[in-house]
Amino acid sequence: MNTISKFYLQAGRPSTSPEILAILSNAVCEKIRARVAENKATPVHLLQILSEDKCADVRIAVSCNSATPAQVLWMLALDRNPDVRLSMAENHNLSSTILIWLAGDENPYVALRAERTLVTNDHKTSGKGESNMSATTIERTLRRMLNSKERLSKNDAKRLRELILKDGYFSKTERKIVRNAIENNLLDDPAFEVFLDLYLHGELAPGDERAIA
Repeated sequence: MNTISKFYLQAGRPSTSPEILAILSNAVCEKIRARVAENKATPVHLLQILSEDKCADVRIAVSCNSATPAQVLWMLALDRNPDVRLSMAENHNLSSTILIWLAGDENPYVALRAERTLVTNDHKTSGKGESNMSATTIERTLRRMLNSKERLSKNDAKRLRELILKDGYFSKTERKIVRNAIENNLLDDPAFEVFLDLYLHGELAPGDERAIA
């Protein structure tokens, strides 16, 4: 067995120590670094470093690792390389919130793949496809609005509120979109009031989905 093969196998073993994984994460060979990135035993701080690796395949491997924290996955969902985002869009294990974000990607292949993944996931879990697709439309509309400005206006927020309540329900996924907009300072003050009122209204009942009067 040559040295590269030995290191490759070592990089993928759950029993490999964090110290050795740290050394292997700096290997010249991209396949070894990618193998470390795939390893569920790789410490979070190494996954964070590998998520910025110059090789797209290594970053893709990080995005596929179930041990990768959400904040790193969000960073990868914004990766400059569309191949990284496309790989994430195909990942059925990603959260629906990230997949919805990717469904609004500027690259049509990434967006379409994410939409298909959302529909497939929704059919598997509940037999419904419209809830996630409605949330996808809202996310894409929000992103289009932000293309020409830094923050949403009150009119923007009202339009999105109408889209959200169009079907008479405020779903968990739609609540996440509203919460993310609030927490990430995507709203001017009047828009913030519209979204905060909507969010608090939606939180009055703890069900998965509830009708809004």
